[in-house]
Amino acid sequence: MLVMKFGGTSVGDAKCFARVAEIVQSAKIEHKDLVVVVSAMSGVTDRLIDAARAAAEAMRQELSAGLEGQLLSPEEPFLGDLTLGDYLALPDAERARLWDEWAEEDPASWKEVDVLPDAMPG
Repeated sequence: MLVMKFGGTSVGDAKCFARVAEIVQSAKIEHKDLVVVVSAMSGVTDRLIDAARAAAEAMRQELSAGLEGQLLSPEEPFLGDLTLGDYLALPDAERARLWDEWAEEDPASWKEVDVLPDAMPG
């Protein structure tokens, strides 16, 4: 069995696709069991990542506007002296440790924050 994978610039345009087809046709002569995998064209993965980041940022801004400042800013205290921005910049393992530590606290010591239903977007 032969597995051939093509992606990036090798499938970047019609001329490249034609070359891939020639390579596959040639390999098919020698290999009865042939698997061809075609992944994203050149730049497509980067564009998808950029689109996902832009969508996430737009959703964050919409939610923030809808809550009219009720969300913590990255500069506000979040856990003790740690700001939300500092917390989010920590490695995953450290965030998990802090979260577990916070979860063990007495709920009576937690600060209550009101979120009004009419402040939600949509």
